[in-house]
Amino acid sequence: MSQYGGKGGKKNRDPNKPKKPATAFFLFLADFRVKMKDCGLLHKTINSEAGIEWGKMSDALKAPYQKHNGELKVKYDAAMAKYQAEAAAAASKNGADSEEDEEMEEEDEEESDE
Repeated sequence: MSQYGGKGGKKNRDPNKPKKPATAFFLFLADFRVKMKDCGLLHKTINSEAGIEWGKMSDALKAPYQKHNGELKVKYDAAMAKYQAEAAAAASKNGADSEEDEEMEEEDEEESDE
């Protein structure tokens, strides 16, 4: 039943759709994990420590991560606009094709009525 997209089924994702950018926290977390790599802590503990560290950080220390997030967001917005324009063009093309098909079917029906 999961093929029908019902409850519990995995949603079909368009592989061409751009992925959302990482948040400032996740950019920080990537750096934090590299810094804590050789500590021998569990992954769960490292994530917990990172959350505590992020909470204690001043806005000045968070600024580089937020700036990088802003840059990624601008790129994502541009890619998403392009994706939506292409999707709209494809939908209108498919819509135009279906209208032409309907007109041809109507003409065929009229000819068969005669």
